[in-house]
Amino acid sequence: MMSDPALSKLKMSGFITEECLDSTGTRIGFDVVTLDGKRGVLARKGGGKGPKTGQYTVDVSSFESLALHSLDLSQDVDIFIIDEIGRMELHSDKFKAGVDCILDAKRPIFGSIAAARYGRGVPYCEDIKARDDVLTLNLTKSNRNQIANEVAQALAHVLD
Repeated sequence: MMSDPALSKLKMSGFITEECLDSTGTRIGFDVVTLDGKRGVLARKGGGKGPKTGQYTVDVSSFESLALHSLDLSQDVDIFIIDEIGRMELHSDKFKAGVDCILDAKRPIFGSIAAARYGRGVPYCEDIKARDDVLTLNLTKSNRNQIANEVAQALAHVLD
């Protein structure tokens, strides 16, 4: 299994998605945060211009300005981190193309991907999950400690 020192030596690029809360602790949206610390708007509640996912308006240009650079294949990285390949992010065709390029180049990705809701999956996500070269693990509160070990073993195998 990979040790923490081994993980710290990995060259990584990508982004995570964080909740954005107002001063009362109420969620007002989501930000995209690159691994090198750049932050921008992914989505906000309200009726702004742009595509909608539920009650959120997605700021595709803000998302793309940060996320796309972090997924550039020309970078010397060991693994790409993507949190997440989800409904909001998929309003960007350029993002989908970037994910496809990484997958087709057989470069490792560690990330999260949209699960089916109300019995309906996201076709693009379901296509990724069906690939022979993709391992998906269903994370729940009751299995998260076990999954952490499985993830560590899978990463060690892929990155050796």
